Amino acid sequence: MLYRGAWAEVLDWSPNKQDLLAWIEGKDKIYQIATISLSDGSIHSLKSKIDKKWPHGMQFSPDGKYIAYDFPQDEKTTKHDIFLLSHNGDRDFPLMEHPADERIIGWTPDGKNLVFESDRSGSFDAWIVPVADGAIQENPQLVKPDIGRILPLGFTEKGSLFYVSPRRIMFDIYIAEIDHLTGEISIPMEKYIKRFEGTNYFPRYSPDGRFLAYVSENRIKRKSSPVICIRSLETQEVQEFPLNLR
Repeated sequence: MLYRGAWAEVLDWSPNKQDLLAWIEGKDKIYQIATISLSDGSIHSLKSKIDKKWPHGMQFSPDGKYIAYDFPQDEKTTKHDIFLLSHNGDRDFPLMEHPADERIIGWTPDGKNLVFESDRSGSFDAWIVPVADGAIQENPQLVKPDIGRILPLGFTEKGSLFYVSPRRIMFDIYIAEIDHLTGEISIPMEKYIKRFEGTNYFPRYSPDGRFLAYVSENRIKRKSSPVICIRSLETQEVQEFPLNLR
């Protein structure tokens, strides 16, 4: 057992392969960026945070001098800015502050550039910015437009990026007529709810069979809460009841 605590997420290896970089929750409920020694399991806290907001990504620079990480801009938003933390925790400062949501992808193998994803152009794109001595050297440049929200797996030595693009899970509501004696479908299945396709689920008929209740999400608005919809099977009119729930 290397570490025992309430919770931990390992995000990188130190360049010398002697420590793990992790986001941990200690037994005192304090969340922190820390390194965990592979030799004895000792923890070196680099940055402590009492709230439960956490970085999307953290990574050592190839020379081991800095840790790049992203963190929520404030307590009321899910948008992230990008920061640099010295390897010993002595310095912690913003590298890029922007109204957009920006998150770490990783350092290029030569350590001269930082790649990140940002929605500053309206979609999530991959950008690159040269960094030296803890400072940006030039304006960021677009690398790959519309890359989407990704899970980076790392760069090869030649600079190719491997990443996972999470597949969106689609839920739709269909109606079919089934012969209750034979169990066979007498009228083929047809998609019934066509508004906000892919985001409708949990259908339930009312006891009198006149209404259909279901949950719907409007994913046009990112981070929107689901709503309960009541659709009249006679008029097709829909009543919506917003929920302040995840």
